Amino acid sequence: MGFTEITFLFIVMPVSVLLYFLSAAGKRITACNFLLAVFSIAVYYWVSPETLLFFLVFTLCAYACGVAVSAGKKNSGKTHSASRKTSNKSKNGKGKLVPAVVGICLFTLTLAFFKYIPAIMKAFGEKKIFGTPFAKIAVPVGISFITFEAISYIVDVYRGDAPCGSILDVFLFISFFPKIVSGPIVLWKDFYPQLKNRKSDSDGATQGIDLIIIGFAKKAIIADTFGNQIALILKGMAGYGADAGMHWLIAILYFFQIYFDFAGYSDIAIGLMKIFGFDIKANFDSPYTSASITEFWRRWHISLGTWFREYVYIPLGGNRRGNVYVNLSVVFLLTGIWHGANLTFIVWGALHGFFVVTERAVRNIKKRRSEKRLAEAGEAASSDVESASAVRKVLAVVGAVLNHVRTLIIVFVGWMLFRSDSLTAFGKEVAAMFDFVSPDGMVFTWRFYLNGKIFILLAIAVFSSFAALIKLPEAVKKNAENAAVLAIRRLALLALFAVDIIFIVNSTYSPFLYFQF
Repeated sequence: MGFTEITFLFIVMPVSVLLYFLSAAGKRITACNFLLAVFSIAVYYWVSPETLLFFLVFTLCAYACGVAVSAGKKNSGKTHSASRKTSNKSKNGKGKLVPAVVGICLFTLTLAFFKYIPAIMKAFGEKKIFGTPFAKIAVPVGISFITFEAISYIVDVYRGDAPCGSILDVFLFISFFPKIVSGPIVLWKDFYPQLKNRKSDSDGATQGIDLIIIGFAKKAIIADTFGNQIALILKGMAGYGADAGMHWLIAILYFFQIYFDFAGYSDIAIGLMKIFGFDIKANFDSPYTSASITEFWRRWHISLGTWFREYVYIPLGGNRRGNVYVNLSVVFLLTGIWHGANLTFIVWGALHGFFVVTERAVRNIKKRRSEKRLAEAGEAASSDVESASAVRKVLAVVGAVLNHVRTLIIVFVGWMLFRSDSLTAFGKEVAAMFDFVSPDGMVFTWRFYLNGKIFILLAIAVFSSFAALIKLPEAVKKNAENAAVLAIRRLALLALFAVDIIFIVNSTYSPFLYFQF
């Protein structure tokens, strides 16, 4: 069930909010959590009844591992006190380490079974696994996301960042319906305190509704329209051929579709959770304004980047132990693999990893050179300093522009690779973009598909994506308390919501790109 489906918009969302606030009126947070957990499991059953049993067992296993880790932690603490004088240090902590490792391996292998084993076996010509055709294996909804959250739960309990909680806490954490299908990924140590202490008030509800309206606009108005247009172009290409402009138009539309699709989904999920009193960090922060690939990954799918930093990069050594370049490479290779077994995802992850590593290396070299020059430099005349300062400012501006352009090109090419079914298909697509000889008998050109509606939405998408460069969001926040600005904002959001509804009701195309992950 997608957020932009009529069923979710007019039944699931309003009913869940109404029932929650009726429950919250009693001011018993456990009852509220129980209601949300039951409702979330009901939604899961509605979306994927054939995998509900798997999901329940999966969650129970996560809880059992957390309890075992917590119990082992207490026992190892006692052992440590009792054996301080008997050189038993090698055994201390094993009580919690074993169940933690078992749990992490169990969930990692489960993810591999559903996402990677079929692809690997297909590569060797196999068509079945355990006698069942691959096509008949029901992949649990949101398997990548619930696996990462289960691992977060185990590791955070192991580290002592949060207690194991009750079985109700764990069920709600993993099953919470706004985020279960495609995130954002929430860490147990961030979620657990809010299970025990949060408030649902009018301010939070207002902020949540605002986010939901904006999220629907990103998803239903921009992303779905672009996705539908791409489908029409591909259909036309299959029947009548294509010129280079059509290939460029597909790539540009997809460049914005994938951003607004996922950012819109995240806004809706975070907004809905905010209505329920949960304060979840933003998942996107104007990623297309980045001046480097490193910055891009601080702004894109922030929850995924946070998970990899917490549970892969830092345990590998991070910036302090081992080889930082190897650590970064491993993280981005795993990021690509996480998205799927297709070779294009792996190469996409490796591509981003290469540029992040390169940027880190260049930054380190520049830092050493700068320190060396400062150490060797003598006193300069004030006029020389002023002249050098002016030149540096000009060079800094030019450099910033070039860095933005370079980053956008890398991201743009990366999304083409991400979208392709194979490296061969990617190569053909790139070649077609620079083949300016139109095929014989072609009826439609790119001009036919770049109609007025698409052109206007592209202009809106470009402005929205890069508005942060002119500090527009900051200016809006500064004047947020102004009565006139507030009134205009409310009216604009109401009008936007009406447009959202029109697009949702009339849409025949509303898939969510990240459902596949």
